[in-house]
Amino acid sequence: MRHAWIALFICVGISLAGDFFCQSQRSNTNASELISKAAARVALPDNVGTWVLVKADQFDEKVVRVLQCKAHENKQYRDRQTGELIWVSLIAGPSGPLLAHRAEVCYGSMNFQIINEPQPIAIRGAGDQADTFVQLSVQAQNVTADASRIYYSWKPATGRWQAPSNPRLALGGNPMLYKLQVVGPAPDEEAARKSAPDACQRFLAALLPELESALEIQ
Repeated sequence: MRHAWIALFICVGISLAGDFFCQSQRSNTNASELISKAAARVALPDNVGTWVLVKADQFDEKVVRVLQCKAHENKQYRDRQTGELIWVSLIAGPSGPLLAHRAEVCYGSMNFQIINEPQPIAIRGAGDQADTFVQLSVQAQNVTADASRIYYSWKPATGRWQAPSNPRLALGGNPMLYKLQVVGPAPDEEAARKSAPDACQRFLAALLPELESALEIQ
């Protein structure tokens, strides 16, 4: 699961041209203030429901530089009940780079095959108030052929987690964004048939209430 953040390193040269659109819409002063406030709020708890912290890791310096993330946490958790392992990344930074680097682009540029098209999934709530994440699955093109399920979403200084069909248009005007990405095992065939929540969904359902007030900037 270390590829949860290595994918970011591989794709740092992709989609940078799209940053200009987002950068041109925000005030540098407001962005600096918001990003500083957000950076102080970026923290993932050691225990989340049935999940316990296994280890914490840091992004490569090049990833930090290209994403311009002023604060990030990257942690691995294990479910005490099932033994499943997931990687979770929480980032705060300017909207342009965080919107440009999406998992389907990053993993697609590596030795991974996208095995289902990205689609929005409501993790919590309903309708316009739902916390929505992009969901996709990838499979490693090697001898292990491990399949992973990925969820990611963005959040402005206030409000819900969002996964719009056109992220730059919908969110590019925000001077600052949080980004949350979770990578875990893809569900097996039986679980898929039952439409049971996968490991990442269960983790997010437990994590989002804890982050709700912690990340808000009024």
